Amino acid sequence: MFTNRDLMTDHFLFLIKAIALFNANEHQEAMLRIGELAACPNVDHVACRIVEAYLRVQLGNMALDGARHNEAVEHFTAAVNASTFFYRLQIHLTYDEFVVLFGWDLKSLWYTANQKQCYALFRAGSYGAAFESYQSMMDKIDEDMKTGLRSWFTDL
Repeated sequence: MFTNRDLMTDHFLFLIKAIALFNANEHQEAMLRIGELAACPNVDHVACRIVEAYLRVQLGNMALDGARHNEAVEHFTAAVNASTFFYRLQIHLTYDEFVVLFGWDLKSLWYTANQKQCYALFRAGSYGAAFESYQSMMDKIDEDMKTGLRSWFTDL
Protein backbone atom coordinates (compact mmCIF):
# COMPACT_ATOMS: atom_id res chain seq x y z
CA MET A 1 0.00 0.00 0.00
CA PHE A 2 1.26 3.51 -0.73
CA THR A 3 1.10 4.59 2.94
CA ASN A 4 4.18 2.50 3.84
CA ARG A 5 2.14 0.59 6.42
CA ASP A 6 1.31 3.69 8.43
CA LEU A 7 -1.77 2.41 10.26
CA MET A 8 -3.05 5.87 11.18
CA THR A 9 -2.95 6.98 7.53
CA ASP A 10 -4.59 3.74 6.40
CA HIS A 11 -7.28 4.20 9.02
CA PHE A 12 -7.92 7.78 7.93
CA LEU A 13 -8.17 6.71 4.28
CA PHE A 14 -10.69 4.01 5.19
CA LEU A 15 -12.77 6.63 7.00
CA ILE A 16 -12.62 8.89 3.95
CA LYS A 17 -13.75 5.98 1.79
CA ALA A 18 -16.72 5.41 4.11
CA ILE A 19 -17.59 9.10 3.92
CA ALA A 20 -17.36 8.96 0.12
CA LEU A 21 -19.73 5.98 0.11
CA PHE A 22 -22.13 7.92 2.32
CA ASN A 23 -21.97 10.94 0.03
CA ALA A 24 -22.74 8.61 -2.91
CA ASN A 25 -25.98 7.62 -1.12
CA GLU A 26 -24.56 4.26 -0.05
CA HIS A 27 -25.55 5.02 3.53
CA GLN A 28 -25.93 1.47 4.82
CA GLU A 29 -22.61 0.35 3.33
CA ALA A 30 -20.84 3.42 4.75
CA MET A 31 -22.20 2.81 8.25
CA LEU A 32 -21.29 -0.86 8.04
CA ARG A 33 -17.69 -0.02 7.13
CA ILE A 34 -17.38 2.48 9.96
CA GLY A 35 -18.69 -0.13 12.40
CA GLU A 36 -16.22 -2.72 11.10
CA LEU A 37 -13.35 -0.26 11.34
CA ALA A 38 -14.30 0.76 14.88
CA ALA A 39 -14.20 -2.91 15.92
CA CYS A 40 -10.57 -3.29 14.82
CA PRO A 41 -7.74 -3.07 17.32
CA ASN A 42 -5.17 -0.28 17.07
CA VAL A 43 -7.43 2.24 15.36
CA ASP A 44 -8.39 5.73 16.36
CA HIS A 45 -11.73 5.00 17.99
CA VAL A 46 -12.48 8.67 18.56
CA ALA A 47 -12.15 9.38 14.83
CA CYS A 48 -14.50 6.47 14.08
CA ARG A 49 -17.04 7.79 16.57
CA ILE A 50 -16.80 11.31 15.16
CA VAL A 51 -17.52 10.05 11.65
CA GLU A 52 -20.30 7.79 12.93
CA ALA A 53 -21.91 10.62 14.91
CA TYR A 54 -21.70 13.11 12.06
CA LEU A 55 -23.16 10.71 9.50
CA ARG A 56 -25.90 9.60 11.91
CA VAL A 57 -26.91 13.24 12.36
CA GLN A 58 -27.16 13.50 8.57
CA LEU A 59 -29.32 10.35 8.42
CA GLY A 60 -31.48 11.70 11.22
CA ASN A 61 -31.96 14.97 9.34
CA MET A 62 -33.03 13.03 6.25
CA ALA A 63 -35.51 11.04 8.32
CA LEU A 64 -36.91 14.23 9.88
CA ASP A 65 -37.28 15.79 6.43
CA GLY A 66 -39.33 12.74 5.44
CA ALA A 67 -41.45 12.95 8.62
CA ARG A 68 -40.06 9.57 9.76
CA HIS A 69 -39.71 10.70 13.36
CA ASN A 70 -39.07 7.32 14.98
CA GLU A 71 -36.31 6.58 12.47
CA ALA A 72 -34.85 10.02 13.18
CA VAL A 73 -34.86 9.22 16.91
CA GLU A 74 -32.85 6.05 16.21
CA HIS A 75 -30.22 7.91 14.18
CA PHE A 76 -29.89 10.82 16.58
CA THR A 77 -29.70 8.43 19.54
CA ALA A 78 -26.88 6.55 17.79
CA ALA A 79 -25.14 9.90 17.20
CA VAL A 80 -25.54 10.85 20.87
CA ASN A 81 -24.18 7.47 21.97
CA ALA A 82 -21.20 7.80 19.63
CA SER A 83 -20.53 11.31 20.88
CA THR A 84 -20.09 10.16 24.48
CA PHE A 85 -16.57 9.16 23.41
CA PHE A 86 -15.58 12.74 22.60
CA TYR A 87 -18.03 15.30 23.95
CA ARG A 88 -15.51 16.77 26.39
CA LEU A 89 -12.69 16.86 23.84
CA GLN A 90 -11.76 19.70 21.51
CA ILE A 91 -12.31 17.52 18.45
CA HIS A 92 -12.53 20.48 16.09
CA LEU A 93 -8.84 21.13 16.79
CA THR A 94 -7.57 17.55 16.94
CA TYR A 95 -9.52 16.29 13.93
CA ASP A 96 -9.43 19.40 11.77
CA GLU A 97 -8.95 17.23 8.67
CA PHE A 98 -12.70 16.59 8.65
CA VAL A 99 -13.34 20.31 8.88
CA VAL A 100 -10.93 21.10 6.05
CA LEU A 101 -11.89 18.24 3.72
CA PHE A 102 -15.64 18.11 4.27
CA GLY A 103 -16.57 21.40 5.94
CA TRP A 104 -17.91 19.62 9.01
CA ASP A 105 -18.80 21.64 12.09
CA LEU A 106 -17.16 19.49 14.74
CA LYS A 107 -17.24 22.18 17.40
CA SER A 108 -20.99 21.79 17.82
CA LEU A 109 -21.40 18.12 16.84
CA TRP A 110 -22.21 16.86 20.34
CA TYR A 111 -24.64 19.71 20.99
CA THR A 112 -26.31 19.31 17.58
CA ALA A 113 -26.73 15.54 18.00
CA ASN A 114 -28.31 15.96 21.42
CA GLN A 115 -30.54 18.85 20.40
CA LYS A 116 -31.74 16.99 17.30
CA GLN A 117 -32.42 13.88 19.38
CA CYS A 118 -34.55 15.94 21.74
CA TYR A 119 -36.44 17.49 18.82
CA ALA A 120 -37.03 14.12 17.13
CA LEU A 121 -38.30 12.62 20.39
CA PHE A 122 -40.69 15.54 20.74
CA ARG A 123 -41.90 15.16 17.14
CA ALA A 124 -42.36 11.41 17.68
CA GLY A 125 -44.62 12.15 20.65
CA SER A 126 -42.16 10.86 23.25
CA TYR A 127 -42.47 13.92 25.46
CA GLY A 128 -41.04 12.30 28.59
CA ALA A 129 -37.98 11.06 26.73
CA ALA A 130 -37.59 14.48 25.07
CA PHE A 131 -37.55 16.16 28.48
CA GLU A 132 -35.03 13.60 29.78
CA SER A 133 -32.83 14.32 26.77
CA TYR A 134 -33.10 18.05 27.47
CA GLN A 135 -32.23 17.51 31.15
CA SER A 136 -29.25 15.36 30.23
CA MET A 137 -27.92 18.15 28.01
CA MET A 138 -28.51 20.77 30.68
CA ASP A 139 -26.45 18.70 33.13
CA LYS A 140 -23.46 18.70 30.76
CA ILE A 141 -23.27 22.23 29.36
CA ASP A 142 -22.03 25.55 30.71
CA GLU A 143 -24.25 28.44 31.79
CA ASP A 144 -23.91 30.36 28.52
CA MET A 145 -25.17 27.40 26.50
CA LYS A 146 -27.99 26.72 28.98
CA THR A 147 -29.62 30.06 28.21
CA GLY A 148 -29.81 29.29 24.50
CA LEU A 149 -31.01 25.75 25.12
CA ARG A 150 -33.76 26.92 27.47
CA SER A 151 -34.98 29.35 24.85
CA TRP A 152 -34.86 26.71 22.12
CA PHE A 153 -36.74 24.15 24.25
CA THR A 154 -39.41 26.68 25.21
CA ASP A 155 -40.05 27.38 21.53
CA LEU A 156 -40.70 23.72 20.77
